[in-house]
Amino acid sequence: MQVVLDNIIPELAGLRNLRIAEAGQYLGLGRSKVYELIASGRLRSIKIDNARRIPVAAVAEFLDQHNGSGAV
Repeated sequence: MQVVLDNIIPELAGLRNLRIAEAGQYLGLGRSKVYELIASGRLRSIKIDNARRIPVAAVAEFLDQHNGSGAV
């Protein structure tokens, strides 16, 4: 699966999880919007102790679901 993701999102090659700010930067969104998407269930995330991380696969899924719709 990681090899496929590396081909889809080459900038994120080798990474498995992103910090909120990193995911927001890649998606072109602010931290608050990323947290809003997580809270609404539209963007998957995982909790590691007190840290919230977003799997690169979740970013790819989100982009795939919203590709061309223009609405976030």
